[in-house]
Amino acid sequence: RSSDLLFYFGDYVLKTVKNVEAAFLKSTYVPSYTAYTASNPHTLLPSFMTFFSVTWLLKRQTITFVLMKNVFSTQHYINAIYDLKGSTVGREAAREEDGPRAEVKRTAFGALLLKDNDLPSQLVYCGPLRRAIIIGQLQSDTNFLQSLNIVDYSLMVGVRSRVVSKGGSEEQRASAAIADVDGSCLHSSNGGLLSMAIYDEHDMTTVREDTYYIGIIDCLQPYNSSKKLEHFAKGLLMYDRHQI
Repeated sequence: RSSDLLFYFGDYVLKTVKNVEAAFLKSTYVPSYTAYTASNPHTLLPSFMTFFSVTWLLKRQTITFVLMKNVFSTQHYINAIYDLKGSTVGREAAREEDGPRAEVKRTAFGALLLKDNDLPSQLVYCGPLRRAIIIGQLQSDTNFLQSLNIVDYSLMVGVRSRVVSKGGSEEQRASAAIADVDGSCLHSSNGGLLSMAIYDEHDMTTVREDTYYIGIIDCLQPYNSSKKLEHFAKGLLMYDRHQI
C-alpha cells in the first residue's frame, strides 16, 4: 500500500503497520498462523519475524514496524513484479507520465510494476503437476485468511526471465522435474519456482526459462465495520461491487 513505509535488508523487509493491524497480528494472526504452518510448511503467506514500536517523544508519535521475509529474496535480477488482488477496478500499472505509450513505473531495482489488468494470457509456465501444487497451496492459504476474516491482501508474482541455449538448460530442467514433486518446488530454484522450457517457434537455438517468486502479502486487515462501509460506498457510488 502506498501509505506504508518499506525498508529492504536483503532477505528481509521492514514495514510500517497501523495500530489496529499490530493488535490483530499479536492477538489473532500469530497464534492461528503458528498452528497453520505446522501442517502447511510450504505456505505462501508472509513469514513475520518480529514487530516493535518506535516513539518520537517530541512529536508524541508512535510508529509500529513488522520485520518479515522478503518474497523476492534472490541475488538475481527480477524483470517484472505483478501485484494481484483479483480485482479489475483501478488495477492498471502506474506510468511515469500520462498516455498509454508512457513507460510503466519500475521498482528501485528496475523491475516493472504491473497489476491485474496487465496480466498476459498466461503468466506461469510450470506444467500440470506444479500448477496443481500452486493452486492447492493458494486455496489452502486463502481459506486460512478467510477463516480469520482478512481482506485486502495481494498475491505477488515476481518473474525472472533468461534465454539459454537448448542443450545448456536440459539437465537443469530434468533434475528439477525429478526432485520437486511437492510444495518444496515453490522455493527450490534460487528461492523461486522454475518454469518449463518456453520455446519460440522463430528461434531454434535458444529457449526461455523463467523463475517465479510467489507470495501473499498485506495479511493484517480484518474485514471490520470501516472496510464494510468502504466496500459498500465504492459499490454504490462508483463501481460494480463484484469487480472491486
